[in-house]
Amino acid sequence: LSLPVNQIALRLDAKGKNLKDDLVVLDLNLPSKGAHLYIRVLGPQIGWKT
Repeated sequence: LSLPVNQIALRLDAKGKNLKDDLVVLDLNLPSKGAHLYIRVLGPQIGWKT
C-alpha cells in the first residue's frame, strides 16, 4: 500500500474517530503484540478558494 500521507487517516477502531495528525504512535501505549491500527483512505485532497 503506497499512498501519500495526506490521503490516509489512522484509527484505533474500524468505526472510531481519526487520530490527530500530530500524534506519535509510541504515545498510544499499544501492546507490542496484537495491536491494530486501521487505515482509512481519504482519496485525493484538493485545495479550493472561495
